[in-house]
Amino acid sequence: MPNISEISRRVNLPCSTRWKYLKILSKRGFITITRSSHGTVITNEDFQIFQEFVRLVREEGLAIEGALERIGQNRLGGREPIIQYLRRLEKKIEDLEKENRALRDLVQKYLYELEKLKGLPKPKETLLEKIRRWFRVKRTNE
Repeated sequence: MPNISEISRRVNLPCSTRWKYLKILSKRGFITITRSSHGTVITNEDFQIFQEFVRLVREEGLAIEGALERIGQNRLGGREPIIQYLRRLEKKIEDLEKENRALRDLVQKYLYELEKLKGLPKPKETLLEKIRRWFRVKRTNE
């Protein structure tokens, strides 16, 4: 699985253009961008799709929409690619649902912690009052 810096090196694209293309392909469901301990990565199959997209734009001079259409036709031309595309979308939905559950659990944890904090008694004096008291004591000792 190549990470994003490897992709730049292999395809020779400026960073902003690379991210633009990756995001477009990801939004259309052609590739899946994931984050790992090695940075942002895509699968080798996704990298091939990305390379093909860049080739269509650079060498054949297609506009972005035209290149997307061509990739869509290539990938969805026969029955098997449609099934693969649907499986990819199902996987993406599952991943998003997992992420959603994890975020909900995290929010619940923080809400629980906030509720525990509400039950604590208020401090007898604020930090500002403590600082003022410290300076008063300091002046009287001098």
